[in-house]
Formats: sequence, structure tokens, C-alpha cells
Amino acid sequence: MTKWNIDPAGVGRIVGEAGRIAGHFQGELKSLSSHLESAMKAAGTLDFGEGY
Repeated sequence: MTKWNIDPAGVGRIVGEAGRIAGHFQGELKSLSSHLESAMKAAGTLDFGEGY
């Protein structure tokens, strides 16, 4: 059977880096959500005129 050679410190670094990167996505998604909400509110005020 093949033995695993897992370095706990290396795993910790990778998990920490993944968490740091995920934190950036969280901020971006909050910003995107805010912009989408504003766009939806603004779209509700559009007047396309007759025929639409």
C-alpha cells in the first residue's frame, strides 16, 4: 500500500491562503450584490413608452 506523506504545516499554509482568497471574493460579492440591487431599483423607474 502506498504511504501518504502529508506535511501538516504545508496543509495549514494552503488552507490559510485559500481562506485569504475567499475573503476577497466575499468583498467582491457584497459589492456586486449592492450594485445589482441599485440597478434593479433603477430599472423599476424606467419608462419605455407605449408599445412595450
